[in-house]
Amino acid sequence: MQKNGVDPYVFVRFLIMMSKVMIPIWLISWIVLLPVDSANTGVGGKTGLDRYTFGNIAGEDQDRLWAHLVLDYLFIGESERISSTNVRSCQVGRFSSCGVR
Repeated sequence: MQKNGVDPYVFVRFLIMMSKVMIPIWLISWIVLLPVDSANTGVGGKTGLDRYTFGNIAGEDQDRLWAHLVLDYLFIGESERISSTNVRSCQVGRFSSCGVR
């Protein structure tokens, strides 16, 4: 810390925070949204990765779009919670809990 300064520490802390946000979003979205978008869809002509897109949901299956909306709100809330927790932990004692002197 004395040699490199605060910048490398803040960068590593940012990378850790982003991994805490993005890895659960990635796993949950694959577990929930891939089956919602691909199972028993009425849209024809979709092959490969196009079967797993938002556009693969047919007009009569629009109830499936709720899964996207609900997960979007959950992901936004969780990322806000993680980032605000990170900011609060560094604000206490002027970065004393972050290891900055």
